[in-house]
Amino acid sequence: MSDFYDYEAENPPVRSSPRGSRIRMPALVLAGVLAAGALFGAGYLVGHGSQADSPTTASPKCLDAMSTANDLLKKNKQQGADSVGGQQSARLASNVIIQNPECFSAAMRAVAQEGLNRVAENAQMEAARCASAKTFADRLGC
Repeated sequence: MSDFYDYEAENPPVRSSPRGSRIRMPALVLAGVLAAGALFGAGYLVGHGSQADSPTTASPKCLDAMSTANDLLKKNKQQGADSVGGQQSARLASNVIIQNPECFSAAMRAVAQEGLNRVAENAQMEAARCASAKTFADRLGC
C-alpha cells in the first residue's frame, strides 16, 4: 500500500459533454416546436374566427381582446417562437383568449389552453431535470 493519497481513484473526472445536456437540447427543441405549433393554431383561429362561433365579437371589449391577441401573436412570430420574448407573447395571447370566453370560440380557447398546458409541462420537466442533476455540468442552464 502506498503512503500517497490517490485522489483520482475516489474522484473520477467529470465528462466534458454530459449525457443529460445531449438529451435535454433535443427535448427542449421538440417541446418548443410543439408549443409553437399549438400557439400558431391559436393565432390561426384568432385571425379566422367567424361571427357564428362567437356572436358577441362586435362588442368593444371583444374587438379589443381580438386586436390584443392578434398583436401579441404577430409579436411572437416576429421574435421567433423559440425566443424568450416570443414565448412570453404567446403565453400572453393565450391568456387573453382564455380570459375572454365570450369573444372567442370554444375551439380557439381549447388551442390556447393546450399551448399553456404544454408550457407548464415543459417548465415542470425542466424543474425536475434540474432537481435530479447530479453533477455541476448537468446543472448548467438550471
